[in-house]
Amino acid sequence: MTLSYPNICIFTLLMVVGHDNGRLFSAFVSSVLLDCILVGVLEIYSLGRSNVRSLSSLSSLWVNDNDESRLDNSHELNVDESSFNNNTDNNNNNSSMYGDDDFKTCACDYIAMRLHFELFAGYAFALTSLYFNTFLRGFDAVTPSCHLVLANIGLVLLTCVGCWKRQFYGVTVALVWYFLGVVVELHTPAQLIYNEFSKNAILATQVMAGVASLILLTVMGVRVVKMVIKNNEGRNTSVVSGGEGGVSMDYVQA
Repeated sequence: MTLSYPNICIFTLLMVVGHDNGRLFSAFVSSVLLDCILVGVLEIYSLGRSNVRSLSSLSSLWVNDNDESRLDNSHELNVDESSFNNNTDNNNNNSSMYGDDDFKTCACDYIAMRLHFELFAGYAFALTSLYFNTFLRGFDAVTPSCHLVLANIGLVLLTCVGCWKRQFYGVTVALVWYFLGVVVELHTPAQLIYNEFSKNAILATQVMAGVASLILLTVMGVRVVKMVIKNNEGRNTSVVSGGEGGVSMDYVQA
């Protein structure tokens, strides 16, 4: 992870220098290498998140086993079961409270540790497609029709990248921003674009970028809603389980 930061800075500088000096192939290669490094960083963060989830699930199982052992010991030692029930309810309330704190902590960690990498990764993917298409413009063998087809294929591939993994929200946001920029730019294109492409071709690319941005916004909205529902279900399950425990103990006492 430590070696990734200087590599990101190096290839970003190489990409910017290649773009400023008109060396589009160098900028394209640097952007591809930058994409690979950023994907590796995001995978490392994703792997760390899965490890944290597994540790939290193991800790919850350990807490449940301890509660069951405490219940068995209370029966053997003839301890007052009502006091045990109150302690269990308090533990459940504390666990739900800690669950809220864990969710807020995870959100803060995501914003501080991952969001900027995801935004930059989405921006780098968009630049890779842009540099590739611009580099092909320098070849006379590539006709405007072929260039238009390749540009639309690039939009499709970027849409697939935006739908890549559900937890990479920043990548989707950056690509939506890029697609909206394409839509706005093609609304009043430069004279050079008018000279090479027809109005129908420009309109088709504009519609393609608008549809891609709408797809990514819908996918991201669905993922956010599912995440919120899943978090609320987890908190409700902890509360209901605590209530069921209290009812069962009261029934035993009756």
